[in-house]
Amino acid sequence: MPKAKLLEPLFVLNPQRAAALLDISTDTLDRYRSDSEIGWIQGVHWFQLPRGGYRYNKEMLEDWLANLHDPETHQRAVEHFRASLLSSRGRRSLKNLPTGQVVEGDFSHSPHNA
Repeated sequence: MPKAKLLEPLFVLNPQRAAALLDISTDTLDRYRSDSEIGWIQGVHWFQLPRGGYRYNKEMLEDWLANLHDPETHQRAVEHFRASLLSSRGRRSLKNLPTGQVVEGDFSHSPHNA
């Protein structure tokens, strides 16, 4: 029986799909990723997987392409994307709470409750 392929999130593209989106080759995609003049940012435009390989943020690539003539407009999209990440949301530091203080909140989605 063939191994089931895991589905990727809709906003993440493998290199072949990212290259097709931009109508470029995967070699050109590799050059864009490593060319500082292009301005792609790791963690925003592209992501490196733990065991190698890359994935690309579909929305950020589309915005980059649409705003090639206006980098300042694209920079606003970069800032918006970064602000939308869970890691950017404010949270109280648990290490600074007095001993025994109760912290209120919904922790049902915490990885520690899995």
